[in-house]
Amino acid sequence: MKAVRICAIPILFLIFLSGCFSYVPTEIETVPEGARVTATLTEEGRQELYRRTGIERETINGKLVERRGNSVVFSVRSVLGSDNLTGSDLVQHVDVLREHVGRIDLKEIDGPKTTLLIAGGSAAVAVVSYLAMTGDPVSSGGDGSGGGSESIQFPFLVLRFVLPH
Repeated sequence: MKAVRICAIPILFLIFLSGCFSYVPTEIETVPEGARVTATLTEEGRQELYRRTGIERETINGKLVERRGNSVVFSVRSVLGSDNLTGSDLVQHVDVLREHVGRIDLKEIDGPKTTLLIAGGSAAVAVVSYLAMTGDPVSSGGDGSGGGSESIQFPFLVLRFVLPH
């Protein structure tokens, strides 16, 4: 059980670190059609969206579908699809004037985060596999006062952690 507790720390770190994508600020004219974006609306744009749809939103998350003259059309998810494999989300197109878009961010793959996620996930799988094959390699080095240290001992490496009790 101690091994599970110690292995949970790096796994939780991976979960919070994970994210293979990031949003990069760009110009509307450079965004390819079909690209995933987050568009931040101006105050005027928020009011216009509310007037037309009844929805009060600061941002629009979705795909840029097309540019029509002075406006931009976004495809946004409006209803989640069914949970079976053939279900799909329902989407609607939202037409926004270009001057109502204060900022637009393009969703791109973040190489360093993706690399860290893959490396960390591989390391977690290796540690869990090793623990499963060799049993519980955790030893306690405490003196009974509740402030000891715990370590994971591999044939080639010893990792020591001081854990509060």
